[in-house]
Amino acid sequence: MITSRKIIFFLAMVALLAMMPGAASAQEPFTCDGKAFVVQDQLANLYNVTLTDGSATLTQILPTATIEYNNLGYRSTDGLLYAAQLQGTGYGDGIVQIIRIDANGNIEGLGLPPGLPTGVQTRFDAGDISADGNTMYITFGARSDDPQTTLGYNLNLYKLDLGSWAGPPNPLPPVTIVSITGDNAWVNDWAYNPNDGLLYGGDQWGTSLNSNSQLSVLNPATGVRTDYDVGFGPTTAFGAAWYDSVRGTIFLYQNTGTIYEIDVSDLGGAGPSILNSWSAPVSTRNDGTFCAGLPAAPEIDIEKSTNGEDADAPPGPTITAGETVTWEYVVNNTGNVPLINVTVTDDQGVTPVYQSGDDGDNILQPGEIWIYNATGTAISGPYANNGTVTQLSKKRDFPLDFPQKSIARERVQKMRL
Repeated sequence: MITSRKIIFFLAMVALLAMMPGAASAQEPFTCDGKAFVVQDQLANLYNVTLTDGSATLTQILPTATIEYNNLGYRSTDGLLYAAQLQGTGYGDGIVQIIRIDANGNIEGLGLPPGLPTGVQTRFDAGDISADGNTMYITFGARSDDPQTTLGYNLNLYKLDLGSWAGPPNPLPPVTIVSITGDNAWVNDWAYNPNDGLLYGGDQWGTSLNSNSQLSVLNPATGVRTDYDVGFGPTTAFGAAWYDSVRGTIFLYQNTGTIYEIDVSDLGGAGPSILNSWSAPVSTRNDGTFCAGLPAAPEIDIEKSTNGEDADAPPGPTITAGETVTWEYVVNNTGNVPLINVTVTDDQGVTPVYQSGDDGDNILQPGEIWIYNATGTAISGPYANNGTVTQLSKKRDFPLDFPQKSIARERVQKMRL
């Protein structure tokens, strides 16, 4: 006889097994919606990141896992997240295996590729996956002069060829090892940039122990690493990094609670620079990635009201002739591309004036809302005016038909004499 208690216990065990590495996976791909993926905590919690008005919101999208994983990367060919499962004991511990995670939270163990070291000091917590989904980059985030790392694994970049792998149950292919040379750096995560094929991360210690943090750039073909001072300030760890394929910029998540957006489009000229920053939750364990090749989807919306009343269709509000009329224009970036040169106009000669909403960068970020106002005097008889917003995409290589317009109409306003 099967009791209800046994059934509940059985279902609980099934749910637990689905969260353990090696469990069968339904292979449900993740939905790419313009938000980065960030994993935090010793027992891994996976979040989406939403950036609005100077602060970042983390929304948990999977139940807490029973393991620690890091070195997170999104693989475009199957829509799954790949990572390194770690022993979870802290700095200096080792890798267990490579895993992949699907959108239902199923964690599938893939084993260890030949040539990837195991044991102590193999905490491979920094890396990413190339935009084509063919190469997983794996490193150990520590400096060569760190006294806790004596085996030299932190001086190598390990490249796993996923493109030649036939998938489970086939074993992973051997890794290719590239020696890292150039600037000494402690990088806790790398972001692959498909525009130049380079890896970008935050160097915790800069040019020397406990000096200002810097942006570190690694050439995965040659192993040459170069640091750039972009003004991060005192030393701190950057546990998560990702390349935003919509914005075309690098993001670094500082564990002490700041996310930076970095422009790296002119690396050999003016050099990299900080574009924006957002406050974010503090975390001592942090790693990130982004959906590679997510298409840009620019959209903008404007809503207009008259004396606080939406009047898109007649009859509209009734206002005594000679009274002051206040029009409010609410502009919302409903797409996934930052917008610049935002202009609001009215076809009846009034001038909408910006009131609030910008976080200070003069860029209408995705999800950001700006408010404009205009005033006039009510006249006798029906009256209608149209508010229009125009803008340009901030992304330099955006090829579509900008400027794009969105129009809100106030069709009829009846005036009471």
